[in-house]
Amino acid sequence: MATKYAPRHRHRRVLPLRFLPAICALCLLLGFLLGRGVQALSVGDPLSAETMGADAKDWVRPEGACLTSGTLILVSNEVPFSFPEEQALCTVLEEKNDCYLVRDSTVQLAPEAMEALNQWMEDFLAQGGSKTVNVVAGHRTEAFQQHLFDQSADRNGLEHAQHYVALPGRSEHHTGYALDLSLYFSDGTSADFDGTGSYAWLAQHAADYGFVLRYPADKESVTGISYESWHYRYVGRPHARVMADRGLCLEEYLDLLRQYSKDAPLSVTDDGRAYQVYFCPENDPLVPAGNAYTLSGNNVDGFLVTLLS
Repeated sequence: MATKYAPRHRHRRVLPLRFLPAICALCLLLGFLLGRGVQALSVGDPLSAETMGADAKDWVRPEGACLTSGTLILVSNEVPFSFPEEQALCTVLEEKNDCYLVRDSTVQLAPEAMEALNQWMEDFLAQGGSKTVNVVAGHRTEAFQQHLFDQSADRNGLEHAQHYVALPGRSEHHTGYALDLSLYFSDGTSADFDGTGSYAWLAQHAADYGFVLRYPADKESVTGISYESWHYRYVGRPHARVMADRGLCLEEYLDLLRQYSKDAPLSVTDDGRAYQVYFCPENDPLVPAGNAYTLSGNNVDGFLVTLLS
């Protein structure tokens, strides 16, 4: 007769109740740590290599990235402007508010500069300024810049023209982000704008609206252009704030940004808002998926990405 074996019963070990509080505490700790991990990757927070992992799957290439366009492009006697087939421009006379003057209906600006200019001048008037600021120049075609250069050379000599007037195709005015200010009074007289006296507020607060004095007196060796108290360039925020606080011209600021990458960006706070700014090489523009950002070429060798927190 075959021997029958009784089935073996598996005995379950029950943890003593005295361990229950420790187990609950451990669960709470794990939940807290996991919660912090999820929060770190929430949409709206700047992403980094640490938060995304080594493969950086959430970095994407922005559509329509153009090296030669954007509010931070450099245009100088060494770096020519690349004329686009189409260029978005606003006619200042049609878009301006009633807080300043404009030379005539030919003055045009890029939409971003136009909006900022209106707010700048509105606030100037509100704090006690006068309606005497006159916008006398904005966007220029290559042909018109050639006319100005030839006119200066005929009147003052070629050396003077080369020192004070940008070469055709190498003027910031081609971008639509540069403007020249003057003063025009009710008696029909005019004067140069120098940002002093009753107009000091405009110079002191230009960066609050994204504008910088493009050719400061102490930067002639860098910009290659003599001091122009009337020439302002729109670069946007927070860039104007960094340039003003650090005393940098555009050439110097673009050099500074080359030191910052997407993994180690420049952190900036402007008017209570936090930004991160970094440089990307021309062949590798990358932005983090899920974050608001602005993108500008530098017209030389890469892109500047500004993350909005």
